Amino acid sequence: MNVADIAAVRTTLLSGLGVAALLFGSPVLAGSGSYFVCVDDKGKKLFSQSPCPDSHQQLQERDYAVESNGVGLIENTGGERQLSKNNTLLKEMEANNRRLELNRKISQTSHRLDGLKADRDNRLSSMQTTLESIAGNNAHNRRAAVQQQIDSLSQSYDSKISRLESQLDDYNGELKRLLAALD
Repeated sequence: MNVADIAAVRTTLLSGLGVAALLFGSPVLAGSGSYFVCVDDKGKKLFSQSPCPDSHQQLQERDYAVESNGVGLIENTGGERQLSKNNTLLKEMEANNRRLELNRKISQTSHRLDGLKADRDNRLSSMQTTLESIAGNNAHNRRAAVQQQIDSLSQSYDSKISRLESQLDDYNGELKRLLAALD
C-alpha cells in the first residue's frame, strides 16, 4: 500500500467514524468547539482540532456547535438502540435521501416513457405501412384486420403511457412538496 492509499483508507475510516459518532450520539461531538483547515505544499487538505503543524498553511479556522436536539438515542426501548425521530439532522438526511430517490425515479420513469413512446411509434408506423400496401383479392378484409391490430396495439401503448405519465406526475408532485418543505 502506498502513502496515497493509506491516506484514502484513513480518510474513509475517519469519515465513517464521524458519521457513526453523529448517528449514535457520541460524546465526542457533544458541545461545541473549533477545527482548523490546513493545506500542505502539495495542496492536500488537513482537518484538525489543533492548530496547523509548521509544514501546513492554515486556510481557516471554523467553529462548530452540535445542536442540543441533535441525533440522540431513545431511552427505555427494551434494550434496543433506536434513533430519535425528533432531531433536525436526521430529518434533513431523510428528506435529502428521499429527494435523491425521487430524482432517480423521475429520471428512470422519463427514460422508460421515452422508450415506450419510441417503440409505439416504430411499431405503429410499420403496421401502417403494411396496411397501406395491402392489395389484391380480399384486400378490404385484410385491411380491416390490420386496422383492428393497429387500434388494439395503440390502446395498449396508450394505457401503458398513461400509467407512466401518472407515475411521473406523482413523483414530480411529491418532489415539489418536499422541496417546498425544505425551504
